[in-house]
Amino acid sequence: MEKQKVKSVKFKNEWDSNYGKFFNFDIEFEGGLTGVYASKTNPQKSFIVGEEKEFTVESSQYGNKIKPVQQQQQGFNKKPYDPVADNFRQALIVAQSSITKVVELVIAEKVKMEDLQKVTDRLMQIQFDLAKKFQSEVNKPLEV
Repeated sequence: MEKQKVKSVKFKNEWDSNYGKFFNFDIEFEGGLTGVYASKTNPQKSFIVGEEKEFTVESSQYGNKIKPVQQQQQGFNKKPYDPVADNFRQALIVAQSSITKVVELVIAEKVKMEDLQKVTDRLMQIQFDLAKKFQSEVNKPLEV
């Protein structure tokens, strides 16, 4: 793995593969290294002139293949983990499932409509208490 400043980027050609269309770019770094980068997009966004970039080089009889080092991505939305947002999201899921169950009980005439909020709050509290108990059990050291 290397890290150098990009000196130039020039479109070379495009080609079709089993994975769709690719675009080749000649990349030159300030250290003198050159190679070809195959991108799924034109213009490519991985190598920007003047920016320092981490990359790998694969040498072959056809020349150097340049590949950017991908930053670690989190989940599907590629945002870093946020425990506060995650806790809020989990609370919303509990609230949604609780209100859904209580509405089913209202429809089944097991709970009165005027008690919907009170029963929903109680059901949510039970779920949170169980989650806390489970979390404390998970965090206990193993007894051997």
